[in-house]
Amino acid sequence: MADESSVVFESSGKAKPRVSAVWRAKTTPGRQSLTRLVQGSPQVSVVIPALNEAKNLEHVLPGLPDGLFEVVVVDGGSSDATMETALRLRPEAHVVS
Repeated sequence: MADESSVVFESSGKAKPRVSAVWRAKTTPGRQSLTRLVQGSPQVSVVIPALNEAKNLEHVLPGLPDGLFEVVVVDGGSSDATMETALRLRPEAHVVS
């Protein structure tokens, strides 16, 4: 069964926070999911530089939480199946070569 807890993320600075978001972290075996509960909350992008990283992407991409705004894999001219592996594991990922 999933364990749920709420966490509040707020912008920092001297002025009052302009953006605040409430995320519910849902932990399931082997995967963590972040669900945005409030409109207008920050969006998170993950950018992964890669060069012949097909084997490592097998470990990295499944470990990313759900609820990310985008995942971008920047391929530096790999000669292995880096791009294919990225798209197989995260079909919604943007792969740039």
